[in-house]
Amino acid sequence: MTPLPPWSPKGTDGRSRPDNGLVPKAGSRAKSAPAWDRERHKHMVNSASAGSRRYLPSSPFKPPPEAPPVERYALHDLVTHDKYGLGRVILVEGETSVVVDFAPRKVRIVAPFARMIKL
Repeated sequence: MTPLPPWSPKGTDGRSRPDNGLVPKAGSRAKSAPAWDRERHKHMVNSASAGSRRYLPSSPFKPPPEAPPVERYALHDLVTHDKYGLGRVILVEGETSVVVDFAPRKVRIVAPFARMIKL
């Protein structure tokens, strides 16, 4: 086998060399930013005043809308549920849950009542 010139991308054994600039050399480390620069960036990322910013009406980053009030149910209210269908409220447990009698079974539904509508 003839020796390859030193500028060849392949080593003397015919295999490619890892020092083609794409692979970092052993012992080399990425340079980090100086200490004064790291401190400046640390304070820029999260500021305490971010929660008190004024939102413009035309801003695409509007605050999330307020949650709608939880619907209140009373005994014998007629309701419809996406999964169970038409039913009647037979027990109200404060504002946290209701028990509804759907024709074949009775189901306890916990607030928020996202899938249930009062008729």
